[in-house]
Amino acid sequence: MKITYKKLQDYIVEPLPAVDVLREQIIFHAFEVESVDDLGNGDWELDVKVLPDRAHDAKDERGMAREVAALFGFTLKEPDVYEKGETVAFSIAKVSALLGREISPEEIRKGFDAYHYQYEIAGDAVALFVPPWRTDIKNIHDVCDELGRFLGYNTIPAAVPVLDATAVQHAPEYVAIMNKKKELIERGYHEVMTYSLTRKGDLQVAKGPKGKDFLRTDLLTGLRAAYVLNKQNEVLLPNSSANIFEIGKVFKVSGEELHVAWIDAKDEHEEVLEISAQGGALPVLEKPKNTVFQMWSPYPFIVRDIAAWVDSEEAGRALQEQLTAFTTLHCARPATLFDTFTKDGRTSVAYRLIFQASDRTLSDTDVSNILDPLLASFGSVQGVELR
Repeated sequence: MKITYKKLQDYIVEPLPAVDVLREQIIFHAFEVESVDDLGNGDWELDVKVLPDRAHDAKDERGMAREVAALFGFTLKEPDVYEKGETVAFSIAKVSALLGREISPEEIRKGFDAYHYQYEIAGDAVALFVPPWRTDIKNIHDVCDELGRFLGYNTIPAAVPVLDATAVQHAPEYVAIMNKKKELIERGYHEVMTYSLTRKGDLQVAKGPKGKDFLRTDLLTGLRAAYVLNKQNEVLLPNSSANIFEIGKVFKVSGEELHVAWIDAKDEHEEVLEISAQGGALPVLEKPKNTVFQMWSPYPFIVRDIAAWVDSEEAGRALQEQLTAFTTLHCARPATLFDTFTKDGRTSVAYRLIFQASDRTLSDTDVSNILDPLLASFGSVQGVELR
């Protein structure tokens, strides 16, 4: 809303501070002041961005004057009076715990008195009689927000709340989803998400993307297309596996159903996800350690397989170290050992190398120029012979 400096003064007994001080105090404790325009003759227009939850009490001139008077400890020319009605009861100890610092009864009195709230304090118990213009104050969390901004957020320590995840009881459907995810991930599947809108189905949407006018009736149709795409890039995926799964809603004439489906090189399967009547704690999913996001390349990759004979474990380790140093500099991912066998006292090892540039499409010549020096260097490694 927009309000002028002089109009604010009409509601307040004490002289207002300089407009810059007024602006900073409003920003620090209440709302964003988007602009201050000089109107001349000692007047300014403040464009105040009132948050949606405060649109009931701070949407007019008196509401904004009430806020300013509270922030500066000023007196309204016509003090607010209201009859006791809706009550929010809370304990000082609970407010202190939620805000992360000790809140005294004096601080509560100071904050409530500034806004002319009616309240009662008896030991640790507080009853706030909510004024009719503060329809946003419904519970103790709203009280914490009110006290926190009045006292100053800089007085509230920045601390991550302590949460006992094992004590949280989750909805049965969510627990079932997370348990199934854990099971499939441990079996080597990767989760994907496919479109709910398809070309065919039982239920047509009012207006969907071109060619996708229906809600899906199964997961496997979309999952098959995703598998084909992932299979083409299998060597770049974790564990070189294109095995994928999806958990999501399908939409039939009979109603919505929550399904799970998975697909790999040998099998595909889809079923209704079983949900128990009880919720509970979530399963623990192990997170990868020391992972750093790396942008993928939009350009195609080239695969090269190399094989060599090694005479001993020491020679095998030397070859592995050489490949590690090489792939770190020149390849999209570490070398993968995909075949090994022993014959006539020697061991054959076969590695897969993935070449991919981030700025262009590599040619066979590009890869040869990179790979040939590596192959030539095998002759200098004792106990290693290129096959």
